Amino acid sequence: MVFRLRIFFLQCSGPSMIPAFNQSGDVIFAEMFSAKTGRLDRGDVVIAIPPQNPKLRVCKRIIGLPGETVIVRSRSWFDDRPEFVPEGHVWLEGDNPSNSSDSRTYGPIPLAMVRGRVFFKAWPPSEIGRVARRVPEAASAVLPRETAADSSISGGLESDAPVRFVATETVVDERGRGGQGETRR
Repeated sequence: MVFRLRIFFLQCSGPSMIPAFNQSGDVIFAEMFSAKTGRLDRGDVVIAIPPQNPKLRVCKRIIGLPGETVIVRSRSWFDDRPEFVPEGHVWLEGDNPSNSSDSRTYGPIPLAMVRGRVFFKAWPPSEIGRVARRVPEAASAVLPRETAADSSISGGLESDAPVRFVATETVVDERGRGGQGETRR
């Protein structure tokens, strides 16, 4: 079986992914293989199509995986609410929860709307390097899965205890396949 690894680059800007990405704009590289094969894990930064505007692309972090329950953190602690992530969906949040439109607004998104996994930051030069898989401290909490032993889409990452995650939103507008894009707010 032969797989073609498709890589594209875009400019990602806006306040939703601060501190991972700068508001003024970072050039990032993303690959499509992980999204197409379902090899995505909690903490991955992805490029996705937001349900409310299919012409745009957003840059968000995966917080909840299929079959998990996310405890959505609100501005007031007494308004926290559980949200179930159905099979074939993921819960996305930006790293800057106070300035992000994400799954807390539009709910879990289908995996088919995830276009790629961000793996490298190429600009600014002082921040060149790999984009790490991590879960921000301010993110929504995730309850352990009750229906399966693994907590990744592909079955690779395990989680025995609730984990805290952060939310944000950065919009990316792709210009053709493999083309450069720019973020719109």
